[in-house]
Amino acid sequence: RNVAYEQSSIYPPLPTQRRIASILSAYDDLIENNLKRIKLLEEKAFASYKLLVKSEKLIEGKVGDLADVKSGYAFKSRDWSDEGFPVIKIKNIGNNDIELTDCSFIPENIAETANKFKLNAGDLLIAMTGATVGKIGMMPKTETSYYLNQRAGIFKPKVETAELFLFCFFNEQSAKDAVESLASGAAQPNISGSQLESIKLYYPKLDTVTEFGNSIKSHFELIWNLKEQNTKLREARDILLPRLMNGEIEV
Repeated sequence: RNVAYEQSSIYPPLPTQRRIASILSAYDDLIENNLKRIKLLEEKAFASYKLLVKSEKLIEGKVGDLADVKSGYAFKSRDWSDEGFPVIKIKNIGNNDIELTDCSFIPENIAETANKFKLNAGDLLIAMTGATVGKIGMMPKTETSYYLNQRAGIFKPKVETAELFLFCFFNEQSAKDAVESLASGAAQPNISGSQLESIKLYYPKLDTVTEFGNSIKSHFELIWNLKEQNTKLREARDILLPRLMNGEIEV
């Protein structure tokens, strides 16, 4: 009975718990509001893309006309460490997003070896293996350097802002179907960079591709800022919670 009493007494009084919940919910509300704004901005970009491909005279080509697709660095099992520089794997790519938590790490000497695979804000990434094959995401702004693992692909644009046109294209059902068709046939879905480059793509003249990208770039810059805000909000909330619970910060 004494043990049970001691365990129950570690929690702050109920009124304090309610005030803590109110503080934390304010963080959650800000995060949720940013997510809604991100969704609206993406929908605006997709609407602009649909209007473009309906109104312009299109060239029948392939994805490789606009970008090369390169796989990430083949890190060895001995390269991983408990801390250092984070690495984006296929599990981090999905639903038009790059999940920056739950990353594996490499030390500085390995990062120097893999320098060509360091990611930048706005890089368009795609999962090339497994259940999430074909899922894409754009690298958000970060203060930390991230690196790309093998079996995750990166689009290297041949035309300025082509990655934004391709981001919209790979959200089309026809593109998803093409990826699924090419990736099937093995025990585990798998697609290569050359297969992705071979996917049929209808696009306007290249100057128009660049103009389109420039016209929606501000949407994505705002999306990256909102995602960066959400990362900082989550970090602040997670730091705050134990301090509130143990009474280090009074409410």
